[in-house]
Amino acid sequence: PNACATLFLPTEIFDFDISPTASGPFKGVEGAELPIAFWKDKA
Repeated sequence: PNACATLFLPTEIFDFDISPTASGPFKGVEGAELPIAFWKDKA
């Protein structure tokens, strides 16, 4: 069966507006590149 859930998230906890816009999502923090672990047999 399908299910639906609603979550209340207070917008005051963010330093920027999280409302959807026509320009698309806002990237607030640039992330660092993460190291990748390879399987020994897949290197």
